[in-house]
Amino acid sequence: MTTLTPMARLRASLSAPTHPAVIVGAHNPVTAALLEAADFDGAWISSLEMSLVHGLEDRNLLGIHEVAESIHYIRAASRLPLVVDADNGYGSVHSTRRAVREFEAAGASAVCLEDSTFPKENSFIDGSADLLDVTEHQRRISAAKEAQKDPDFLVIARTEALIRGYGIAEAVSRGAAYAEAGADLVLLHSRVPRGVEALQAAAAWQGGVPLVTVPTAFPELPPSELHAAGFSLVIYANQLLRSSVRAMQETLDKLRNAQSVEEDCVPMQDLLKLAEGFPG
Repeated sequence: MTTLTPMARLRASLSAPTHPAVIVGAHNPVTAALLEAADFDGAWISSLEMSLVHGLEDRNLLGIHEVAESIHYIRAASRLPLVVDADNGYGSVHSTRRAVREFEAAGASAVCLEDSTFPKENSFIDGSADLLDVTEHQRRISAAKEAQKDPDFLVIARTEALIRGYGIAEAVSRGAAYAEAGADLVLLHSRVPRGVEALQAAAAWQGGVPLVTVPTAFPELPPSELHAAGFSLVIYANQLLRSSVRAMQETLDKLRNAQSVEEDCVPMQDLLKLAEGFPG
């Protein structure tokens, strides 16, 4: 029986008739291995998470080489499809092309490119921000598609139009333009609670490629409901890091107060077993 590559697996998971593909943020080999064991459809290599674990703000401070190196180590620990948050393509068409080549070579299955200007502002930082000219982002999407080597590699075009208050019509128009430039999927990003704006945008979508959502602001909507609204890929972008930070804070508080924390920890043998799957 032929085993599908991670890229081909990701493409296949987007075609399920009854549910979306669901991927979760992974910021190191351990989280990727846990995701694979939990049978998710892939891992999201988040710009926010990767920046934080490198001790940096999420402001285009992490370079292409640093991200590629992280992809390499995560790929070695997991066969999951890896979808890389490539921000705004690192500032130019030329850097976008280089990023795609290096990320694919390191083991990425897809990249996501957003239409924010360089340097970026994280989507959850309040305030207005300019977006790239539509034609300029189309050029970056086209460059990414030209740079890929495997035909199963995916390019996701993300618009921040809803995040920055440009409205649903502008978001849908931009998404359609990016699909026309060659994007395989379009991410209509929104932080409006309860998914009101995201669902309205999905209802207006006629761009011909699958839609993606990141329900950080509307976690109460299950994947099944998001799929019924028109989304083929759901990304839980940062929940593992956020929950692990809380767990570490609680453990440190107990240790500071000389309390036992063993009941909150996995046995040492579980860590050793996890490590057995890593390359030696």
